[in-house]
Amino acid sequence: MKILEYLSERITNISELEKLLETINIKAQVARKSTCISDIQALVSDIAYLSEKAAKFELRIEKRKIILSE
Repeated sequence: MKILEYLSERITNISELEKLLETINIKAQVARKSTCISDIQALVSDIAYLSEKAAKFELRIEKRKIILSE
């Protein structure tokens, strides 16, 4: 009998990081179009906070092991 072992890994929380990056992108676009300095400062502050959060983001990896026998 032949035994095959298959290992797979999957990132389970990548969508959270994608949402964070999309929010940063949207805020940056709004900041570029804004003319009010207080709005720009608030947006830049938000972007800095979110960027730090994104940099420290920890990916969760799900590992699966499948054993098949013939």
